[in-house]
Amino acid sequence: MLARARRTLATSVFALAFCAVAVPALAQGGAIAGTVSSSAGPMAGITVHLTSGPNRVATTTTAADGSYRLGGVAAGSYVVIATSPGYTPARHVVTVAAGASVTADLTLVELMIQLDPSVTTASRGASATRSLDVPASISVVPSTDLGNRPVPIITDYLKTLPGISVVNGGIAQSNTVSRGFNYAFSTSMLSLQDYRFNALPSLRGNLPFLNTGTTEDIERIEVLNGPAAALYGPNAANGVLHIISKSPFTSQGTSLTVDGGERNLMRIAGRTATVFGGGRWGAKLSSEYFTANEWPDRDPNLPATYPATAPAGRAGLPLHRGTLARRWNAEGRLDYRNEATGFENMFTAGHTHILNSQELTAVFGPTQGRNWTYTSLQDRVKYKQFNAQVFYNGSNSGSEGANDLSGSYYLTTGIPIVDQSSVVVAQAQQGFDLWGANFITGADYIATHPKSNGTVYGRYETTSLLGNTDITESGAYLHGTFHLPMHVDFVAAGRVDQSNRLDGTQFSPRLALVYKPDDVNSFRFTFGRAFNSPAGFAYFLDQVSNPQYAPGFALRAIGNPSKVGLQFNRSCDAGVNLGLCMHSPWVGAAPVASSAANAFPGFVAALPAIVNALPTLSASDKAALGGLLAQLKPILSSLRPTPSEVGTTLMTTAPVQASAVRDIAPLTASFNNTWELGYKGIVGSRLRVSLDLWHQIRGDVGQTLGLAHPLVLYEPTSLGAYLVAKITQGLMAGGMSQAQAQATAQASAAALVPLMAALPQGTLAFTSPLDDGSILVTYQNSPGEVKVTGADLAVDYQANADLLLSATYSIQDKVVFDVTAGGGGQLMSNSPKHRVSVRGRWRGELPGWGMEGTVRYSDAFPVNSGYYNSLNPNLYNPAFKPLNPVPAQTLLDAGVSYHWEAPRLTWGLTVTNLLDTKAPTFAGTPYIRRLALSRLSWAF
Repeated sequence: MLARARRTLATSVFALAFCAVAVPALAQGGAIAGTVSSSAGPMAGITVHLTSGPNRVATTTTAADGSYRLGGVAAGSYVVIATSPGYTPARHVVTVAAGASVTADLTLVELMIQLDPSVTTASRGASATRSLDVPASISVVPSTDLGNRPVPIITDYLKTLPGISVVNGGIAQSNTVSRGFNYAFSTSMLSLQDYRFNALPSLRGNLPFLNTGTTEDIERIEVLNGPAAALYGPNAANGVLHIISKSPFTSQGTSLTVDGGERNLMRIAGRTATVFGGGRWGAKLSSEYFTANEWPDRDPNLPATYPATAPAGRAGLPLHRGTLARRWNAEGRLDYRNEATGFENMFTAGHTHILNSQELTAVFGPTQGRNWTYTSLQDRVKYKQFNAQVFYNGSNSGSEGANDLSGSYYLTTGIPIVDQSSVVVAQAQQGFDLWGANFITGADYIATHPKSNGTVYGRYETTSLLGNTDITESGAYLHGTFHLPMHVDFVAAGRVDQSNRLDGTQFSPRLALVYKPDDVNSFRFTFGRAFNSPAGFAYFLDQVSNPQYAPGFALRAIGNPSKVGLQFNRSCDAGVNLGLCMHSPWVGAAPVASSAANAFPGFVAALPAIVNALPTLSASDKAALGGLLAQLKPILSSLRPTPSEVGTTLMTTAPVQASAVRDIAPLTASFNNTWELGYKGIVGSRLRVSLDLWHQIRGDVGQTLGLAHPLVLYEPTSLGAYLVAKITQGLMAGGMSQAQAQATAQASAAALVPLMAALPQGTLAFTSPLDDGSILVTYQNSPGEVKVTGADLAVDYQANADLLLSATYSIQDKVVFDVTAGGGGQLMSNSPKHRVSVRGRWRGELPGWGMEGTVRYSDAFPVNSGYYNSLNPNLYNPAFKPLNPVPAQTLLDAGVSYHWEAPRLTWGLTVTNLLDTKAPTFAGTPYIRRLALSRLSWAF
């Protein structure tokens, strides 16, 4: 009885307390009324809640016509929430004045529609299409996934998408690819922002840290796997990453966001949007500032000091790698829209200034970004089914010339990076219906102007011998969708492109058969052929990447001259290596016959200094060899061997015969042929399944930087025999007995031959003025094709309005291929064979809590990407210390958020790599450790 009395008393107290809150609110006052509807029309019997902060003030249900009314509402701010099973709750913030009435109409969205968002990337903006209807593999990251989850860089939102592989070189550095084949400086995916190219103009690197937009301004991110060249043309052979920003007409208001967390990370962002001029004009402005301390460096090959060849003021000083990642950016947009005519015009201007950053490059290794700016201007027009745009992107690396220390530079050499390149693009597209089919046709013009003030592009800009560096590309396409009987669609598309840097015309077809038995299931079979055109640096690169690569030789990276290629000089002695000539620092500037014997006198004279400078020799070895060379100097300095006495070895990554030496052909467009078998569907209104089986023949695997010409080396056996004979003769002439002279000569040769035979005496010479006697590396066409087969699976289960469960699995059958990569060694995809993610996301209706957790797994894989590779020895530079392959890793991420409707505040906390696993994502890059970030955002 006593317990029952206590419960009765507690209930009474609770009821009185509730009345104390609720009665004043419902006393004589204002009213809130409206309708609740869905895409099908008004909805009857829908529950409508009126809330104030965490308290539920009143509840009602809608009438047969979908209307509702809440009366007696006191003055104040409230949130009206409509809920119904199978639908996402709809919310409306209202402010009620004393005695006033307010209208709050609510629209419920079916959970099934949440699983089938509209996309525009697949049609290049011609129309919004349900993702289930797109005959391609496409994933969407909605704005609801972005606002509550703070991450340091936008590509972190893509790590759980099927088919996508993301490499992080630090907090603010990442490379993203579709279906493998990542690289230290990735250019393989076409990156867009509102249909505008989002990469560096001539380098074509996708650097997310240079994006001019902010997270708060993103409507969604669409990722298209597989070839897309039939619509997008050059450089869409490996998918499209498209960031679509919000329209000011649908996102009015202002927001302020502050992120902070570990690694001293801080991010401050703001966005505002408004509509004026009778609803025809809209404007928005967004900006952010970001700073963080980078993860500790793990590169074992960075020198302690800058080399003597670095610019004055840096040469010889301790190497400094900045630990900060800092930038600010701003973007503004002005829209005009006439709903009566369907005409829209959108003008956007954006600017990013990177104060400090780090970036990976395959050729030059790590770079230090400093005062790098990126500017974009875009004007886009839409009129019914017509779309057109013109845009400009400009890049400035912060350095004006080869001696400017204020901008970006290569860490390994200290040499400034000068990039002042730009691109201007004009595009037009028209959609139309004919004979019951839907068509899209369009044309593009791309003008790229690489500019480096004589540094990156060297003699292409400082002399008239090589022409200019401008690239112009144009293309046209036609895309048709034909609706056949029995729920079958047939898609046929074709595109032709031309470039002033490539011979001929590139053709990119696409075919698809799509079977849709109903509105929520789609089966498809597709074929696409897509191409990539070489980036500007592949044609025009001309810069020393290592001034002391080998004794007497610098390592110079050069482009492959467009439409010309590189031809070997065969004008020397026909009796030596079929007339092939060589450049040698031990002979002089002019090319000579490619016999290592020709370099002998000059090389031997320099050998004591070479021995003393070799970092691979110990102090005792240097002393012993130095003493031996001093003792033998009178003999060695008098020797003049002939090609018949000392043989020659031509060497790339392996010995090569003179008859096998081939001229380097000019670069061609590289093609990928992809076949896909796919299914997308929604099962029982709650379960979305997407499965893509794909097979790809890739022909773009060889345009990586590799050794351009064989090195000329001594043949060890003949060199040893020659030295033994000549040293013996010299010692005997000095009075030593024959037996003692032979023993001394053999011991001397045994010490000298391994060293002398390992050092290059020359390089086979080209006729091109680019050949200055350096060891040259350049871009070459693929030595063959590789075949890759894989699958991507994505499953989303909307358990209820609050809980979404997702899982993805991606596999490719190979990560190492029987093709030699440009830098030597086997070609590798530089990405894991297996990738798995499992994610759960819960967002409560009231009081506003949200939680999510993700488990990500990727298996181990080797890396071969120029400077960054796990080959042992490193064939790109044998003196490099070996780098470790990327290990298998399982990572746990977790997050929690809380949302207040009035005021509109959102707080979020995200912890990536919660267990603090040491997780490098590429060879030689920092460990990506635990990172806890908090976000507070206020919208008004």
